[in-house]
Amino acid sequence: MEIRIEIKPYLKAYLDIQYDYCTLNGAIRFIKNQNLYSCLLQLTTTRPKDVFWKNEGNLALILPWPKVGKDSRIYNYMGKEHVELFEKEREREMRMNYYRFILENKFRQGITFQRSTKISMEKYGMEELIKEETLFKSFYL
Repeated sequence: MEIRIEIKPYLKAYLDIQYDYCTLNGAIRFIKNQNLYSCLLQLTTTRPKDVFWKNEGNLALILPWPKVGKDSRIYNYMGKEHVELFEKEREREMRMNYYRFILENKFRQGITFQRSTKISMEKYGMEELIKEETLFKSFYL
């Protein structure tokens, strides 16, 4: 079962590269030992009766199909609050990977924070999607 949600473009770019190894026909399919698998299980609910099925959004996700627990044929809806929570968690993940990357580059290879930021943005294709200063400022805060 596949759903689509709308998230920030730079997070979509990050997820596309970070989870490229588990992408199937353009949709990300998380495996059971990934944190995102259980995250999706927790965030999906039954579709409200007044909400029609629509397949719009910039990020396609294949819902988990556990042997025991939620059936994705029934629990296949993420409300606005759940999408925001998913987006917030992915934002946190992206920034923590970014911080780890620039710190390792600085202290192991002597690469400046600014150069590491550019490398990270190029790796994930985020050059046009988020300002370099935004990431850099978040690191210093």
